[in-house]
Amino acid sequence: PYRLWNLDVFEYEHDSEITLYGAVPLIKVHRTGSTVGVFWLNSAETWVDVEKEQTKLDIKRDTTTNTHWISEAGIMDLFIFLGPTSKEIFSSFATLVGTNTIPPLFSSAYHQCRWNYVSQEDLLGVVHNFDKFEIPLDVIWLDIEYVEEHKYFIWNKKAFPEPLKMINKLESTGQKLVTILDPQIKLTMDLYVYKEAVDLGLLCKLPDGSEYEGWCWTGSSSWTTFFVSYS
Repeated sequence: PYRLWNLDVFEYEHDSEITLYGAVPLIKVHRTGSTVGVFWLNSAETWVDVEKEQTKLDIKRDTTTNTHWISEAGIMDLFIFLGPTSKEIFSSFATLVGTNTIPPLFSSAYHQCRWNYVSQEDLLGVVHNFDKFEIPLDVIWLDIEYVEEHKYFIWNKKAFPEPLKMINKLESTGQKLVTILDPQIKLTMDLYVYKEAVDLGLLCKLPDGSEYEGWCWTGSSSWTTFFVSYS
């Protein structure tokens, strides 16, 4: 079965049933002259079986597709969109869950990203080679190693001594830089972002009121709660 449970999966295999970063539990069923959509809304871990089987002899098609949905817990809301076309299905779905903010034009162009460009010189060298070989490049990304000791919002000045100069150089040729930010915050009072989050009560808590502590490549980490309106 396909697993719907948002995780950071490294080296995802093509056409795999394992989970990914996001899940959209919307299924569209189509036949000549009719289309129906079903949206399974549940926040718990969910599994979806997709099976094909032989149909009865009086049905023209050789196979039919069945799906079985299982959620581990929680409230289940089921939304059915009657169509009759795919356009109406997705329009109704967008009305229900909301639409995306219109992205900037450059975001639809070519982006270059990898883990990881190790220095300012390394990144600018990659950009130079794109230009040298006449490969269009609009956006280049910096992964997690651009920050100091995985403390987000603080540049690693040894590897990237002049970040503003680097950004301005890219801007001068119409190119953009994206710096990755992950949701976890390194748990250390040496990081001003963590200290401010503690002072403002913006971090996730356990039932006993203590701060939730998890582990990531940042080391011991905390996460911001978005149930606080001013977070």
